[in-house]
Amino acid sequence: LARVIKGLSELLADAGVPVTVISPFYEEAKGSSHRAAKDVLKKGLKIREKSVSVESRGSVDVFFGPVRRENSPFHETPAHRERVEVFEANEGLIRVYLLRHPHYATSLYPSVNPQEAIERAVFLSRGALEVLRDPTFDVIPQVIVTNDWLTGLVPAYLALDARFSEAPRLRRARTVHIIHNSGRGYQGRFSTRWHGRDLWPLLGLSGEHYWGIADPHDDGMLNLSAAALTHVRSAILAVSKKYAEELLTPEGGDGLETLFHRKEHILYGISNAVDIEELRGSYQEIGRENQTALGAAESDNPSATFLKSISAYKKASKTQVCKTLGLQDGRTVLFSLLGRLVEQKGIGLLSEPMKDHPHGLLEYLFEEYPQFQLIVAGPLAESDPVGELFRKNLEALKKRFPGRLHAEYEFLPHRRILELTMASDFFLMPSRYEPGGISQLEALASGTLVVARNVGGIAATLLNYKESSGKGNAFLFNEYNGQSLLNAMERAIAVSKQARKKQVLTRRALSAANDWKHRLPQYQALFQHVTGVLRLNEEFPFLRQHCHLVERLRPGQGFFEAY
Repeated sequence: LARVIKGLSELLADAGVPVTVISPFYEEAKGSSHRAAKDVLKKGLKIREKSVSVESRGSVDVFFGPVRRENSPFHETPAHRERVEVFEANEGLIRVYLLRHPHYATSLYPSVNPQEAIERAVFLSRGALEVLRDPTFDVIPQVIVTNDWLTGLVPAYLALDARFSEAPRLRRARTVHIIHNSGRGYQGRFSTRWHGRDLWPLLGLSGEHYWGIADPHDDGMLNLSAAALTHVRSAILAVSKKYAEELLTPEGGDGLETLFHRKEHILYGISNAVDIEELRGSYQEIGRENQTALGAAESDNPSATFLKSISAYKKASKTQVCKTLGLQDGRTVLFSLLGRLVEQKGIGLLSEPMKDHPHGLLEYLFEEYPQFQLIVAGPLAESDPVGELFRKNLEALKKRFPGRLHAEYEFLPHRRILELTMASDFFLMPSRYEPGGISQLEALASGTLVVARNVGGIAATLLNYKESSGKGNAFLFNEYNGQSLLNAMERAIAVSKQARKKQVLTRRALSAANDWKHRLPQYQALFQHVTGVLRLNEEFPFLRQHCHLVERLRPGQGFFEAY
């Protein structure tokens, strides 16, 4: 999500559109994800690869409703306002406001109870709107873009709270809510009852609005994604066209499909993207460093193109990575699975039992393909039985097949992820569902071929390779089961033995059009449409010609697309 916001902000700024980003200012560092607030204040915030100073701009008061004792008129915590410090950083047309509070902005993704989670959502949503409504901060937004459940209350407050709905600076603002992940565990679902406390009043809204924020299938739960879908004014944007289609199904909507159907007429999809130039610069730097580490002469001169040198960079990186991780080198086929190790990402398929193989699919591959090697890296979800079984199986396999499997279970720096990606022959994404995905785009940009399930953003950005036609740039499978994944991996291994064919697929991956500049027409058209610059009836030919926006899926449907 952070990389999408970064890429989209820079994309719009390059097109002359001023962008303001509002985010919590986290007190504590989170591994390689971000630095602590005091460090940012000391060294500056990185915007467009520049270190920009962060200055205090004042404060806003954020309202929190009371916390009531269950079935009681008495308040355990009265309604109150919290003073929130506001810091600002500027670089060209990009402005960043950071909201600082010692309790509600401690760290990224903390383990908190339901009350604290709701309080953090109120803090960010009301805090952002207070910044927008206050003339001190000089923002008059035309479009307010919110992302996933943590900001799901912003459209609700804009519609229901007169402090914001009647504010002169916000009255004409359009709202666009981006769905990065609508899985049930990512919707912001919290019980209204916790330890004898009634948490609904915390939101500071009157009781008649409860049903617009309650979970559609459980009225004892709040659902902050449902709040956004119910109250968003102008557009709901999924991070791929295919995922937008899937949101209308029970499997994809995961309990919210009814709300998506109600807002079908403003449901859009635009695929994620990456900064190809920046990625190539990183891959080139990594490749040269690995060539130097191996004592090999650089295969190119400074003026040589990235595409001419990529084979040498990948070879050097694979050799160096295998050396540092204690893996075999030589005529091996290296797969990698990098990212969050959660059920959604398909890790259960890799442990799925097979005949005569208690440790599942991976055990079979290690036994049947002596050249097969695997790198797994990423954090496990807490108290996730699927993740724990996956880890247990990996550790057993490491002992049985020394020098062929490396696994670590924590966030890695992005640069390290890029190095492992470039070193790999194949990148695994066997996701049960994948809304958009950026990892597959980074893999393509390094010439690493992807083995993935044909869903969501994967289906929108990859094309399955078929031996019969010779077309495609990835190895995709449809059915969510271990056998289908195994078939795709075996197809990939077979192609790895055919140097010329693999080279063609690698070149095809490197040429994929997934840069942010390729998405600019879609975003421009969407924002122009929601602000009334382009009207459907009058400007339909322009939209259709330039970004296929507003093309109906089937006669009679009101689902709009941009891809």
